Amino acid sequence: MHVTHVNLSKDFRGGERQTLELMRELADAVHNRCVVRRGSPFHERLDELPDVQVVPVANSPLAALRATTATDLVHVHDGRTVPVGAARLVLSGTPFLVTRRVIRVPSSSQVTRWCYSRAGVIAAVSDAVARGMQAYDSRSSVRTIYDGVPRLRADAGVSMCLRKDIGGALLIGQVGAMVDEHKGQRVLLEAARLVAARNAGIRFLLVGGGRDESELRTLASDLSNVRFAGWVDNIGDYYAAMDVLAFPSRYEALGSAILEGMSFGLPVVASRVDGIPEIVRDKVDGFLVPVNDSLALAERILELAADPVLRQRLGEKARARAQQFSVRRMMLQYLDLYRELTRMRVHSGGCSLSG
Repeated sequence: MHVTHVNLSKDFRGGERQTLELMRELADAVHNRCVVRRGSPFHERLDELPDVQVVPVANSPLAALRATTATDLVHVHDGRTVPVGAARLVLSGTPFLVTRRVIRVPSSSQVTRWCYSRAGVIAAVSDAVARGMQAYDSRSSVRTIYDGVPRLRADAGVSMCLRKDIGGALLIGQVGAMVDEHKGQRVLLEAARLVAARNAGIRFLLVGGGRDESELRTLASDLSNVRFAGWVDNIGDYYAAMDVLAFPSRYEALGSAILEGMSFGLPVVASRVDGIPEIVRDKVDGFLVPVNDSLALAERILELAADPVLRQRLGEKARARAQQFSVRRMMLQYLDLYRELTRMRVHSGGCSLSG
C-alpha cells in the first residue's frame, strides 16, 4: 500500500513530531511518501526517515495536489491542505483521511464544509476534538485516535548540567509554543510570582519559541525564579531535568507535551480543559486546576514541592499512564483505517466509514 502524507506546516511542533513518529512506525507496513513545505524545520527532520519518499513543494496546496498522484491513499495532517485530499478524491478517486489536532472547528464556509465532508474519516486526537467535529458535520465519520509518546532520548550528563545551571531545589517546567492565548504562559508567570513569596527554592523553566517570547521575557524580567530556554531540539534532556510539568493551557486538543513529560515520570499540573482530562487523571498521575487560575496552579505546585512522596507516587503513575499511549498503538489504529478506506469502493461523490 502506498500512502501519501501531506503536511505544509512552517513549524516543527507536536503535530509534526507525531507525523514523523507515525511514518517511522509505519515503515514496515506501507510505502510512505511525505509532501512537505520546502525548507521547513519538518522538511529538515525528515532526513531521519530514509525509507520515506520526501517530496518538498512550495507553500501551496496546488503544489501539494500535484505531488499526490499515483498513491492508494492521502493522509492530510494539517487543516490548510484538506482541500488537497478532497481534490485528489474528485480527480482520481483516491480516498483520504484527515487528522484533526486542534480544538476549534474549521471555517463554516461552504467550500470548507464540503472538503471535510469528502474525507473517508476524520481522525480526532481526543474525544473533545471528536465531539466538536461531529457537531460541525454530523454526517462525517469521526474517530478518536490519541497521539503516541515519541521516542525521546535524554543525556543524563546534559540534564545534570541543566539542573546545576538553573539551581533551586525543585524545577517546574513548561514545554510549548510561546503563544499565551493558547498555552497560558502568563498564568504560569503569575503562579511563579505567587510561589516565590512562599518558597524561594522553586525554579521555573519555560521551553519553546514563538510570537510572544519577547513579551513574556520582558514580563518575567523581575522574577529571579524564572528562566527561558527558547526553542530546543534536545527536548528529552529538558524533561529529564524537570521535577514537575506545568501545563496551564487556555484550550488544548490533547497536549502531546503532557504525554512526553509523563513518559519521563513527571507529575503534571494542568488546566482542566478540553482534551487534557482524557490523559491526566486528577490526583492519580497529576493535578487538574481551573483554566486561567494562577492561584490554584501555585497551590498545587507548592503542595508537590512540600511532599516528595506525593511527587514520586504521581510520577510513577504518570509514567505508567504514558505507556498506554504508545506510537505503535496509534500506528495500528491508523493502519486499520488505511486498510478499510482502500478496500472501499470509491464513488465520485466521496466515501466515508460509518460510526
